[in-house]
Amino acid sequence: MAELPALYLWTDRYLADTTHLTRAEHGTYLLLLIHLWRAPHQRIPNDPAWIARKMGCSLEVYEAEIQPIIDEFCQCDGNWITQKTLSKVFKERAEMHRKQSDRRKRLKNNKPDPHRGPTTRTRAILESPNGDSPPVGPPTKPSRLPADWAPSEADIDYARKRGFPDNQISDIAANFSEYWTNANPRNAQKRDWTRAWQTWVRKETPRKPVNGSVNNPRGQPVVFGQNAAYDTATGLPPILDEAWTAGASDEPDVQGTRRQADLLGSPAAPVHPAAAARKAR
Repeated sequence: MAELPALYLWTDRYLADTTHLTRAEHGTYLLLLIHLWRAPHQRIPNDPAWIARKMGCSLEVYEAEIQPIIDEFCQCDGNWITQKTLSKVFKERAEMHRKQSDRRKRLKNNKPDPHRGPTTRTRAILESPNGDSPPVGPPTKPSRLPADWAPSEADIDYARKRGFPDNQISDIAANFSEYWTNANPRNAQKRDWTRAWQTWVRKETPRKPVNGSVNNPRGQPVVFGQNAAYDTATGLPPILDEAWTAGASDEPDVQGTRRQADLLGSPAAPVHPAAAARKAR
């Protein structure tokens, strides 16, 4: 059996070089190329009797039909007949075939591929402080989410860095666990549940403050309503008192703020002392 059973024939180049040949000459040339491709080192002996026997013709037919084809398209050093382009293509394909075969063996034995860049395992060794080799084992098989799954500290930190408060992280984790625990078994298996969690978090949107909660300039939540913290001197929640004292005017847009307090359920709309004195005049 030939080393490479398939003959790689570049049809465009072949037709460009052989447009002047007859149909019989095409057959003769192609049969000659096949013998060259299959022969060791892609060469045949310069022996008319041997070539005539391989081509299935007499010496007279060899001299009349085959010898002109050899003289036009092949090279002869006196002992061996070769075809330059065919030999080049064979070497390229043989090298490619060898690399593919080696790669399949390495993948089977879980070894790095020297023809490519460093694998994940090789990078881990290079980046390791002491250069220790991590344990090598079979790839992680897909599995279901454990029934007792809970986000690790790294999972929680990943969500916090994306702006999620802790109470929303708890809700996201509950939804994540409930979804994947009850999902179709065919689609509920993952190789890496940490990446699945990160993908889930990226699709979420950080919650805006709700239930009457706003953020003051200091970053502390201020809640209007029955639980609001009112300043004993002004009778205002801290954020409203800051609104009066922060600006150049002694009475900023307090009406809008007072209406907001009314809608959110404050016991009574507060009135700043300066505004009350002005109203009394």
